[in-house]
Amino acid sequence: MSTNPSRDPSPSPSARRPLLAAISKSSSRHRSYDSIPDFRTPSTLFLPNISQPQSTFVSQSQSLLLIIYLTTATLLTSFTTGLLTTSLPTISTSLSIPQNLMYWPLSITSLTSGSLLLLSSAISSIIGPRIIFLSGLFLFSLATLACGLSRSFTELVVARGVQGVAMGMALPSSVGIIGGFIEPGKQRNMAFAWMGLGGPVGFSMGLVSGGVMIVGVGWRVGWFGVAGVMGICWAVGWGWVLPEENITVERGVLRGIRDKVDWIGVGLASGGLGGLSYGLVQLSEARSVPKFEVAVSFGVGLGLLGLFPVWMGVAARSHRPVLIPNGIWKSLSFSSVCLMVMMSYAVMQILELYSILFFQKIKDLTALESSVRLLPSMVVGVGINFTLGLVIHRVSARYLVFFTSLACSVSPLLMAMIDPGWSYWLAAFPAQILHPVSSLLDIYQASLIVISQQFEKLGPEMKAVAGGVFNTVAQLGTSLGLAVVGVIAYMVTENSGHEDKEGKNALMAGYRAAFRTAFGIAVATAVIGLVGLKGV
Repeated sequence: MSTNPSRDPSPSPSARRPLLAAISKSSSRHRSYDSIPDFRTPSTLFLPNISQPQSTFVSQSQSLLLIIYLTTATLLTSFTTGLLTTSLPTISTSLSIPQNLMYWPLSITSLTSGSLLLLSSAISSIIGPRIIFLSGLFLFSLATLACGLSRSFTELVVARGVQGVAMGMALPSSVGIIGGFIEPGKQRNMAFAWMGLGGPVGFSMGLVSGGVMIVGVGWRVGWFGVAGVMGICWAVGWGWVLPEENITVERGVLRGIRDKVDWIGVGLASGGLGGLSYGLVQLSEARSVPKFEVAVSFGVGLGLLGLFPVWMGVAARSHRPVLIPNGIWKSLSFSSVCLMVMMSYAVMQILELYSILFFQKIKDLTALESSVRLLPSMVVGVGINFTLGLVIHRVSARYLVFFTSLACSVSPLLMAMIDPGWSYWLAAFPAQILHPVSSLLDIYQASLIVISQQFEKLGPEMKAVAGGVFNTVAQLGTSLGLAVVGVIAYMVTENSGHEDKEGKNALMAGYRAAFRTAFGIAVATAVIGLVGLKGV
């Protein structure tokens, strides 16, 4: 299957980072990357004895229809993230969600999605991306309906977690569909560009629509609408748009899934991340949860994650399937990029959530007024998407990442220093302008420069795995970043000295702590880029 390093349609809170158009322009302007393997399906090249789906390119008109269809699906998944971001304070009141647990409906989706990206890639390489993609859309439609029907915090978190599972199935398989059915060149580049643009556009539409619906018909209606439209997309894709695949699997599909997927690695990684996440939930409820239980949760999570690289080494020596080869971390530049992407994604999600909370809880603005004040960051993101490819090859990646990360750090610093009485244009507006810059540039550098250049001598398999790991850590950065900062903000609010812990002064103390933490993460990202990207 012909592939391209710009194959990152961008997941979860993920989908909001518009990269693909820039990569498309860059690749058409400088050189073609169609010979580079698809880094969203890292396990494909680790599956001996299993025939891959036959690539049959469709006509130009069918390609255009396929592009519109996949872009619509990407837009809808991002729409729900924007919808939740602007509606979260209202939903928290409606479902009686405690302040310290408010971030979990956002972060759980990235956690479950990131945990399944590599696994779904491996399975789609066995049975084909079409069935995985359509299954993901169908599951997403049901989970979105469940979000609208939720009557408690637990129901909403479970539904959002299932949404993440669906996204983890649909996002990597959509790249496989493009690679298998759209011919390399201008049209394939356009497919990736439009899918990338669907993320921020969908998120922006969700922000505004959520505000309008809360003021008018209530927060649940938006979820019902997305569920219905996604159900229609599934039916259209199943019966008309998506071409059938010609797949031959030796010894049966079930045996291939059983024998050619690193299930132990998946279990260790998922169990470890789950243990850490559960520990953070318990830490948020520290007043009612014994410290021993918190310690056990963290201990189990860290222990399973510690066993993960040990098992990777054992599996590699035993010639078993390997989820993430240990050798991939030998590249300092790639390891640094993974850290930077994880951290910068965390900064972006922290700024989006706590900016909305500031506008609604402190400034007493409506959901619609708050969502409109976040739109400048989306406009900047789209603008970068179209201009980045014109300059990226003319400057040093190392210094570009360094200075843009420093510029990004000004955004949370402004929000940490802001006085609630100040005008929006004095601090909040410049903060919204600056905060998307660094993450977009960091992720571009990682996907295009590091993966395509630093792994050139290690063969296509290692480049493919590098891309899969890269996308996974981006999702996990969003989830764990929100969880950690949520605990920090909660503890600062609880120890603020203000008697009313739900009052504006106590809440603002926690919000400032969240913004200060984001500032520190952004500065650390800049330092890691300066040290880790030396020579890139």
